[in-house]
Amino acid sequence: MPKIIENVREALLREAKRQISERGYKATTIRSVAAGCGVAVGTVYNYFSSKDMLVASFMLEDWIE
Repeated sequence: MPKIIENVREALLREAKRQISERGYKATTIRSVAAGCGVAVGTVYNYFSSKDMLVASFMLEDWIE
């Protein structure tokens, strides 16, 4: 049975933001964000087409707020 994770997109955005603030953009990878959320790398790509789109998404949300 597949693992059901609630609010995956929000968790990915939160983890990416945390990693970038702690490690910087270059050291943050799709793989590290996936690991931080306990999901497969492919799961990240179900929500974001690239690292740049992941980062742009949380930046946009911050800007809108």
